[in-house]
Amino acid sequence: MNTPMNQHRTNLGGCVVVAVLVMLVAVLHFSGVAILHGPDADDVLVPMYFDISRAIGEHGLFAGMYDSGLVAGLSYWGSPSFHPLYPFYFNWLGSDVTIVDTLDRLKLVFFIHMAIQAAGTYLLGRTIGLRQWVAIAVGVGAPFLPAFQSVSTWPPISASLAWLPWVMLFQVRIYRQGWSPRSALGLAASVSLLIYAQPAQNLVLAFVGSAVLGLVYSAMVLRRSGRQQGLALLRPIYASLALAAAIIVVACYPYLSGVMDFHSDSIRWLGDGRDISGKDKLPLSALMAHALGGKALLAPFAFASQFTQVVGNLYVGAPLALACIAYPWVFRRRPLMMGLLASIAVSAAFCFVFVSWLLYMLPMANKVREVNWWSCYVAALALPVGALCLQRLLRLLGRVRQASRRPWHDLVLVAIPVLVLAGIVVTGEFRWQVFVAIAMATLLWVAMRVGRAFAPAVIAVVVLACVAIPFVSAERPSLGQSMILRSDRVEQRHAMAAVFAALPDSQGYRIKVSEAFNDYKVLTHQLANLGARGIRGDLNPQRRSKFELLYFPNTAVSRLYGIRYQLVPAGTEGASEVIGPYALLEDKSALPRLFLTSGGLQLVPSPAAALQGANGDQVEHVYARKRDMAGLGVDVGLLQRGAFQPTLVPTWKNTPVMIEAIVETGGAALLILNEDVEGRWYAVIDGQVQRGVPINGFQTAFAVRDAGKHSIVIRRPATLAGTLAGLPVGREP
Repeated sequence: MNTPMNQHRTNLGGCVVVAVLVMLVAVLHFSGVAILHGPDADDVLVPMYFDISRAIGEHGLFAGMYDSGLVAGLSYWGSPSFHPLYPFYFNWLGSDVTIVDTLDRLKLVFFIHMAIQAAGTYLLGRTIGLRQWVAIAVGVGAPFLPAFQSVSTWPPISASLAWLPWVMLFQVRIYRQGWSPRSALGLAASVSLLIYAQPAQNLVLAFVGSAVLGLVYSAMVLRRSGRQQGLALLRPIYASLALAAAIIVVACYPYLSGVMDFHSDSIRWLGDGRDISGKDKLPLSALMAHALGGKALLAPFAFASQFTQVVGNLYVGAPLALACIAYPWVFRRRPLMMGLLASIAVSAAFCFVFVSWLLYMLPMANKVREVNWWSCYVAALALPVGALCLQRLLRLLGRVRQASRRPWHDLVLVAIPVLVLAGIVVTGEFRWQVFVAIAMATLLWVAMRVGRAFAPAVIAVVVLACVAIPFVSAERPSLGQSMILRSDRVEQRHAMAAVFAALPDSQGYRIKVSEAFNDYKVLTHQLANLGARGIRGDLNPQRRSKFELLYFPNTAVSRLYGIRYQLVPAGTEGASEVIGPYALLEDKSALPRLFLTSGGLQLVPSPAAALQGANGDQVEHVYARKRDMAGLGVDVGLLQRGAFQPTLVPTWKNTPVMIEAIVETGGAALLILNEDVEGRWYAVIDGQVQRGVPINGFQTAFAVRDAGKHSIVIRRPATLAGTLAGLPVGREP
């Protein structure tokens, strides 16, 4: 008996089966294969994830939210790249001992998100009406489509993309059920997980696709039912969506507000001799750079690797793509399916160069620079939706009597190998797939004549055959091709360990790697992995003001930010050789991690801009904004008198998360921590808690309000208990 409880159990069992099958196939298929390979993954993302895991393992759960080793202090509290505590990155375990451990962990993270994407696609298929075996085939095949596999190199992108089917699944349930708090909660949870995995392009895809679905659905309901009855049908749907939106705001606003603040000052694009920052529009040339041309119109039908433009691929298979195109001609009165198909069509159109002008005009859609990214939305939905279209079309044709059949019934099947052959002629890739297309068309022809009993099995086979074409064709780089395991990277890590050991005070001062080394960005990350405090990092995007001030700092700024050590080529005058081609230059005029000044403060609109104009060997002032200094509770006029004369503050405890010191002053003074205020540093000075304020662009200031001896404890969030208690206590390093 097909009761709701039995259907629920069936779906749950199918979901588990799909997830287990995908994990099993992934482990076997990618055994000895480098999932993460290339500069972005191996030289940037993997080292960053290792730093986070190491910090959490050494200092506590929240210690990974800030990294002193990169860009003079990198905060993840508002990072647009990813949130370190997204649960399925498993950073919170703090378990990585070496960077190779991180490489293995992120490969497993990709497998897990393949299973998440597969389970969501299976449930989406079941929700829209797929038969059990067809839904299982769709779920198992979804993560192996080239669109999803194209993002395997970037853990944040694949993680967030895995939640896209879940986002659409709960929306479909809301459109079908109306008022449904349970579905609203599921939608809010799915969107929140997508955001915390990476609040970037995939969020735009989900938002635009959902908007198209909602508009088409609402328009069709109002047209079919009339305004009054239509609104009565739509109100409970809108109420559920509004409930989900409210939960998302509560769950994600603290993170998203930081992301939006970051983007207001971020460099989003470089090219054409200019850059795009903040909320500025991307130029049309940037959108056209990765757009597909006319011959890619055949990309959904015949697989071709050349249509993978950086990210994404429109391929779903000729039978499924044709079913999506044919469905509206037969079942055009179904609002939900028409809305889903419209969102697929709009996203597919955005991939092409002749629609770039429209993307340029749309305020949210133009945030996706690599426009082929829209194909990830297409593939995620076209597989289950196309399978349903095929299922319903076969059911309809199965009811048509033999004498009533029309020639177009068979011509549609002939179109499958014809379109695949046309794609092969255009691209010249994987010619053998035409034989698979002929076999699929033959199977569907048989299913039309044998009857509905065999149709689900045939559709399941067709779906798996469509996925098998790119599955067996894709190149699989061996594990040894991972840059982390290459001999030159191993040698560099060995050399950087010797450099780090040669630093007299790695916590008190910073190190900069000279641009004379071609891999200076890679070496910066390797030193950060060891615990060194650096000034750069190969990050994208970056804050424009911070990049301009600190990536290539002048001498005065370099000393202000504590760059005492510089890694230079061996043989450089005045440098002490360390190992092989590496030597160290030392600048003893650099300021330490914690220093004091009782004068020289200047209030300016932009401290970073003021420092860029600094000349000479040392800065003559410290710079801050008036509104920031107002929060210190000290007479700013006193701090503006006299000259800037920094005094080193001796520390008896100096760790990445805590500093303790005792200092004596002759009056009010500024205590300046050479760390970015975005790290959420706070101080307890003589028993009084102070929140740090920004100074000199990207340093943190506290106030010593009177003369005498002062006890100082400076902390940032580290352990869970210490953070919740808000007290300067925590795990010893």
